[in-house]
Amino acid sequence: QRAIAAVEYEVEPVDTRTRIVIQSELVANESLPSSDGDPRAAQALQSPLEPEEDLAIGSRLRLVHRTRRSGLRVAVAADHVVDAPGEITTSSESNTDVSRLTITSVLDPGQRLRVQKTVAHGWSGARSRPAMSDQVEAALAAAAHGGWDGLVAEQRDYLDDFWARADVEVHGDEEIQQAVRFALFHVLQAGARAEQRAIPAKGLTGSGYDGHAFWDTEMFVLPLLTYTAPKAVAEALRWRQATLPAARDRATQLGLRGAAFPWRTIDGSEGSAYWPAGTAAFHVAADIAHAAVRYTAATGDLDFERETALELLVETARLWRSLGHHDHHGVFHIDGITGPDEYSAVVDDNTYTNLMARSNLLAAADVCERHPEEATRLGVDEEESAAWRDAAEAVHIPYNEEIGVHEQHAGFTRHQRWDFANTGAD
Repeated sequence: QRAIAAVEYEVEPVDTRTRIVIQSELVANESLPSSDGDPRAAQALQSPLEPEEDLAIGSRLRLVHRTRRSGLRVAVAADHVVDAPGEITTSSESNTDVSRLTITSVLDPGQRLRVQKTVAHGWSGARSRPAMSDQVEAALAAAAHGGWDGLVAEQRDYLDDFWARADVEVHGDEEIQQAVRFALFHVLQAGARAEQRAIPAKGLTGSGYDGHAFWDTEMFVLPLLTYTAPKAVAEALRWRQATLPAARDRATQLGLRGAAFPWRTIDGSEGSAYWPAGTAAFHVAADIAHAAVRYTAATGDLDFERETALELLVETARLWRSLGHHDHHGVFHIDGITGPDEYSAVVDDNTYTNLMARSNLLAAADVCERHPEEATRLGVDEEESAAWRDAAEAVHIPYNEEIGVHEQHAGFTRHQRWDFANTGAD
């Protein structure tokens, strides 16, 4: 049940009669830890949620808020089942940002107070406040139908299915084994319910990066989910497709064709004001195309290829063809861009970017051949497709013959060597 979170909390005195007080809360606009001194941290919004409704009746709690800037409405409701052998006293209260249930009981050693809390979340950019309240209340009712045991059984089945497909076993090091499984769980938790929304860089682990998505989604998160929770990948890429109007507008603003996807975003617009380590990292376009190709190859989902991947590939290929240029020798270059190394910004012919762009261009030409009617609908003709192939075949991949390695970007090996011997430990 995707809208539901639940917890069971038990308290038992050990050696003396004890008065137990438990408070269960729903909290909005909670103050976040200060990030002073962290140059990566953006200025946090103060109280980003506007209150619209608060309620506390009996064991039932509810809050409804609306985001100040984007106008998204979010609702959360909670209900409780309380069990104890003796007398139980409860009281509830609410205000704009807090809805609270207080439970009090006196227990002897060996007696146990048990509280089962079930929480329903919902959000919408279009539904009214009453509709959102009804939505979360309906989710609570559905969860109550099967009770605590039903929720546990459903969750166990869901996770058993995931681990059967995703588990990685590490022999000989229990700490690494635990770390790998913990990381797998976090990826599932953050990405498996993408639902045509961005998968944020920090997942559900904290407020870092303000919920924004980067190229990490397509290159680090989606590859794992492609083979373990492919439906989540389709949803994440459909979200990218839904942001194409903003990406096309951005490309036009930059004097380019196709779609210039943002380096950092939560709603499809560019969230970074720093060009060298923001918009200049055009490789995000090829990263999105790569994820779409990988998903289609792994799943054989031709409907997705026609309806989503094709458009993503076409618009990103158009970007590369207009961003790059042929020199007088016919070699295709992509200048003035930033690769994955944000500390080597605005360079020419970044090797990673050029390789990914080449793959993007070829994949776009191939998918247009497989779906000619849909390609025509997007305005692709044989001349444009041929131009993509020509650029891909001519793209420059920097290589230093003397050292025998591919340079990070053109001229990278001419930089002054770092003086490691005289560099301090800090």
